[in-house]
This record gives sequence, C-alpha cells and structure tokens, in this order.
Amino acid sequence: MRAKVARWNLGCIWIYVKGSQLMGMRTAFVLSFYRWRIVIYLIVLCCLYLFLWCLTPSEFVTEFVKTDEPHECVVDRLKPFEKRIRDLDAFLIQPENSQSDLTFIGNGLIGCSFQEDGIVIFNNGFLSKTLNIPVLLTLDVHGYVNFKALLLDIRNGIMHKMSCFKHVNELCVSSGTMVYAHRRYSSLLIQTFRVYNPMDWDNTVKIEKGNLKNWTELVSLRLLKLQRKSEIKNHAPEEVTYQVACGIVRLPSIENIHTNTQVLLVVVYEPVFPDNLTVPSGSTQSYTFITGIQISSQPISVTEHDLVQFKSDLGPLAKERSRLEGLVFTELTFALRYPESELRKEHMDAWNLVSGFFN
Repeated sequence: MRAKVARWNLGCIWIYVKGSQLMGMRTAFVLSFYRWRIVIYLIVLCCLYLFLWCLTPSEFVTEFVKTDEPHECVVDRLKPFEKRIRDLDAFLIQPENSQSDLTFIGNGLIGCSFQEDGIVIFNNGFLSKTLNIPVLLTLDVHGYVNFKALLLDIRNGIMHKMSCFKHVNELCVSSGTMVYAHRRYSSLLIQTFRVYNPMDWDNTVKIEKGNLKNWTELVSLRLLKLQRKSEIKNHAPEEVTYQVACGIVRLPSIENIHTNTQVLLVVVYEPVFPDNLTVPSGSTQSYTFITGIQISSQPISVTEHDLVQFKSDLGPLAKERSRLEGLVFTELTFALRYPESELRKEHMDAWNLVSGFFN
C-alpha cells in the first residue's frame, strides 16, 4: 500500500514539474514575443511590400542603360515588353512603317495616335470624327538626333514611345512615354514620360505641343487653378493651371447636307505645359499630364440666335457646356488626388475585363 502511495506521489510530482516547465516555456515565449513584436511586425510588412511591388506594372521599373549607341538604348527600353511581343499582346512599330501602322488607343469616347495630329471623338449614332485639338506631347533635346520606336500594348490598352537623343561623342539622353485613354474614367487622357540624363551636366528637354488657341472650332477659353497630388512623397499638394476650352463641331443635317443646324459641344480641360524641363545630371525624372475631354451625347439642334446667345453664356448651348464641364471636373479632380500608377492599374483592370484579357 505504501509503495502505491509513493508511486502516486512521484507521479504527481513528475506532472507538476513537467507542467511547471511547460508554463515556464510558454511564459518565456510570450515575453520573447512581446520583446520582439516590433521587429516581427516590420519583417511581415517588408514581405508584404515586396509582394505588392512585384505585382505592380513594370514598364517604368527598370533603369535606363548608360550608352552612346542609340540603337542599343532603344533596344534596352523595349526589354520589359519582350514577352508581350512574343505572345502577340504587344506590337512593335518600326519607324519606316509608322505611317501605315498606327499606335491608336481609345476608350469609346476619345482616342488618339502618336502618328496623327489631333484627337478622335466618338458619338452615338455617328462615325468617329477627328478634331484638330493638339493633345499629345513631343519631347526634344536641342541639337540631338532622335532615334525612336513605337509600341502598341493591346493587352493593357496603352501606347508607348521610346526615344533616345544622341549627340556626337556623348551618351544618349533617353525617354519613355506612355499614353492611354482611361477605360474607367472615360473623360481622361493620361500621358506619362520619364527622362534619363546620364551626362555630367544638367540637360534641358523641350516640350513641343500645338497651341489649343489654334483649334478651329474654339469658341471660349479660360484658366482654372486646381490642386494635384505631389509626385514627391509626403509633399503638400501642388497647384496646377488648366485651360478650359469649349468648341462647337457642326454636323451636316440629315434633311439637307448643306445646312448645318446640328452641333456637338466639346469641352477640354488641358494643363498648361511648361516649354522646357531641366533634368539634373545623372538623374531620372518622371512627369504626368492629365487632359479631360467630354462631348455632347447627342447632336443639338440650334439656330443662329442660339449661337449668338452662347457667346453671352445664355441659352441651351450654355447649359450643355456647364453640364459637360461638370462631368470633366468631377473625374479630373478625383484623378489628380492619386498617383499615376494607381490610375494606370484601374485602367488596365477595366481594359482586361472588356477586352477579354485576364492576368
């Protein structure tokens, strides 16, 4: 009997000791976790950041090559698209074929091409119409020869231009430009370009663009100050000046093709572009310009009296202009609060759903 009691006591002692050891290990683990929890959280956040970074579009991720061979420079800019070209998701357009093969992009309301001046508008029940509204930018470095390649990415609905500017016995100043008519925010045409200056001195890039005042259908033009998110992290919003233009596009009447009694109103919000941009030595800089465009959904029948009233901000045309300006203003001010990369991702997601491409 005493032997049984002794064994039972020993068993209880063993259980107590083991339990104490386990409790001690648990306590040590908890204390260790609380001591290192900040480090653990940081490691998890870093892993999450790297995962999300890998998912972001990579057209502008790779660095520019430093070379004095312009063709090598252009080839380097095309490297991120090699797989898409092989898979026929993107098409490279050689300079000699640029007049027959167009890099056209559109979203059902507006469209444009690197090889054509102006913008194409689409209207319900009517064929598309090209207006001489100069919307696309062209970059140039004075005194340098420009070597370029054009690429149409049909998978993502974006057109690209790769340019390398070469001067005798100097490295190439290179740039990449992409343009897309946003598929979700149909008023918006977004242009982003990135310039790399490998020189030991600052370089000036000239921005060439037609003047909106030369638009033949233009009837009114005013300036407007808006706020946009700074491209520099943690900086206050920047002020950007926009030109707000309105034009009247006359359409032939169905009854009499020689009588122009039906019109479309076109409203354009365009940022005021600087004439030149200075790129510091050895640096890369990116710039984004967002243009807003809206068109009357249906032709408007007008009289000469209506056209006269419109010049005084009266009548049905003035009301339609206010409506169109409101549509552009809403989408534009929303877009200016976000970085271009987020706007591009939304465009690509919407484009993939419509076109049948799925990532």
